[in-house]
Amino acid sequence: MPYVNLKISTPEPSEERLRQVVEEFTDTIARVLDKNPADVMVYIDITPPNALGFGGKTLQDIRDGK
Repeated sequence: MPYVNLKISTPEPSEERLRQVVEEFTDTIARVLDKNPADVMVYIDITPPNALGFGGKTLQDIRDGK
């Protein structure tokens, strides 16, 4: 069973966009790996910007220009 874990930060995409991501990731993985789409699992992990860091700064600080 293929498993895709997409990690993104807020702002959270709309429900429609999340649905589109799941559908398109599923279609792509199924096509490229020749798998049954029903066996593809897509997990979208939405992380707050203050819980993600780059170079010793949180994403929120980077966005705020700190």
